[in-house]
Amino acid sequence: MFFCWIILCWQGLFAQTTVHPESLVRVSAAGYLDSVAGWATLYYGTLQEPYGFISTNHPYFKDARYTKGELYYGGAYYPEVLLRWDMNRDELIAFSPDNHNIVCSPDKTEEASLHGYRVVYLKRDSLSNSPPSGYYLRLYADRCTILAKPAALLQKRSYHQHLENYFIVTTKYYVIKEGAYFPVKNKNALLKALGDYHRELNRLIREKGLSFRRDAETLLVEAVKEYEKLKYLP
Repeated sequence: MFFCWIILCWQGLFAQTTVHPESLVRVSAAGYLDSVAGWATLYYGTLQEPYGFISTNHPYFKDARYTKGELYYGGAYYPEVLLRWDMNRDELIAFSPDNHNIVCSPDKTEEASLHGYRVVYLKRDSLSNSPPSGYYLRLYADRCTILAKPAALLQKRSYHQHLENYFIVTTKYYVIKEGAYFPVKNKNALLKALGDYHRELNRLIREKGLSFRRDAETLLVEAVKEYEKLKYLP
């Protein structure tokens, strides 16, 4: 009876685990605990350090609240995890069932989905213009890859005779083509990175009314897709 009580408690705590109630009576407590060891690994980590000040906005990607996402972590797949991304500290945070903010280990984080984006952790390599290690948005991946690196920079300003803290979000973009990284700051930098078909790509950008300033993501993806079509398709 004691083992069955343990089994039912763990089933409620880790609802994502696909163990059917009728099979529980046939599984020992030790065997069931082994089956949820991956969840224990995910939630056994460093607690997020709270910010020691008040700010007028937050440093999180899209939303300070947790949102359900997918996570590939330590060789395991977690289909529904509460996640948020601190862009100031560059930390991916998971909310545990016992209400703790757990910092995911970058060495174990392979890929996550968050607010409709794919988030990957990249380590800086020896290639020219390789960006620093950190979490990146993978906006597109085929023959070429497009990465975005949002960051929340802490700023201070004087307001009514006291200092006020706030975050400014900046985003850097990179195109990976034929094994090389190309930083992209504007449309001209993108066209230079792609190298060929300037006329065709400029026509596409003009006809679709795309603007790097208004919507860099859409311009990058549309231009790179067109570039691949022109260069690689027969």
